[in-house]
Amino acid sequence: MPTPRFIRVLVYALFLPWIVVCLWKTYYGFWIWLAHIPLVLAAAYALRRFAERRWFQALEITLWNVVLILVLFEIGLRMFIAFGDAPIWMTPEPNHVVYRLNPNAEWMGDTPNSKGFFEEEFVPKEAGRTRVAVLGDSFVVGMVPFAQNYITLADRALGDNVEVINLGVVHTAPPEYLQILRTEALPLEPDLIVLSIFLGNDIQPAESSGLFSRAGSVAFQTLRMLNVVLKEGAPFKEQSSLEGFLPLQADGTRREIAGMSVDRHLKRGWKHLQRIHQPPQDVRMRRAWEDTIENIQKIVAETQDAGIPVIATIAPEELQISNAYLRDTLKAKQANAEDFELQYSAKRISEIFRELGVPTLYFDEAIRDAEASAPTYHLRALHWNQHGNAAAAKALVTFIQQHLP
Repeated sequence: MPTPRFIRVLVYALFLPWIVVCLWKTYYGFWIWLAHIPLVLAAAYALRRFAERRWFQALEITLWNVVLILVLFEIGLRMFIAFGDAPIWMTPEPNHVVYRLNPNAEWMGDTPNSKGFFEEEFVPKEAGRTRVAVLGDSFVVGMVPFAQNYITLADRALGDNVEVINLGVVHTAPPEYLQILRTEALPLEPDLIVLSIFLGNDIQPAESSGLFSRAGSVAFQTLRMLNVVLKEGAPFKEQSSLEGFLPLQADGTRREIAGMSVDRHLKRGWKHLQRIHQPPQDVRMRRAWEDTIENIQKIVAETQDAGIPVIATIAPEELQISNAYLRDTLKAKQANAEDFELQYSAKRISEIFRELGVPTLYFDEAIRDAEASAPTYHLRALHWNQHGNAAAAKALVTFIQQHLP
């Protein structure tokens, strides 16, 4: 008959390693959890001689209560997700599922389609009409109204005989693009696939998914988001709302407000300089490049196996376009521009596509030319504004026209 202490130790052995996994961003979630179980059991065995000490008993009671609270919190949140209207970031599903737009809510003043894409409803392919499907992240989804999105602008500029479908999903990267290709793009029977890479955050290591992942615990996912709210100020700014992002002024115009604080904007710039704009400096970024290359290769291979040509676009991030942002970021850390290679990632991604035989458009020149007359990125935010989208659309139209089958 197991003793109560044996049961507690067993719960500790199973639950505490899981907490470790949920706090990490790792590809080996299950194996890390498995490896930590004997460590917890060994620690419990080594500490058994203190079992009768009052201080140890008090410590164990505290730990047991904390574990029970977390377990109940986790169960309660999962019930809320199952039976209530929970926000998307609480849902333990893959990013390409979780972060689709809500068909029942507006995104930048327009309503997504029933599948959660910032696009009109999908219809059967028409005979004689060329269909182009675009894969990408929030840069493809866009932070502008539907009519101003560069995919929409390109679709309309290419005329009635060409249809450009926006399959962008926010908070995704090449691993998710591969899944969207399989589940959404290929069933639409496109004649051309456009793979969109954003240098700001697409170079990410693949993560484990499901229970043994950083998103495996709804409780910790919720606590992480609350931490962001406390840092950035509550309430959370709803960027999905046009009113929240471009509030209406008394004169009837919309005036942009900053997407983040000055401090956070500079910290993000410094983080990107270290991770993206130089050769990988640590194991995590080396793994990020390996995973990115592997998934790009899979996307290209599976598209070509389906008999569909594929082309690629590369979107620069603000640091590569705005000299003022780069200057302020370097100044904040007393660093020198010579210590970084602002075109490192663009060159490496372009080389990967060149080796795969994939025609590639780098938006750098188009966006830089547009930046000379007006800002192309939202104020202290990650995405192109209306001006940037218009410049990208012109370049994309020419590029697609050159490669239509």
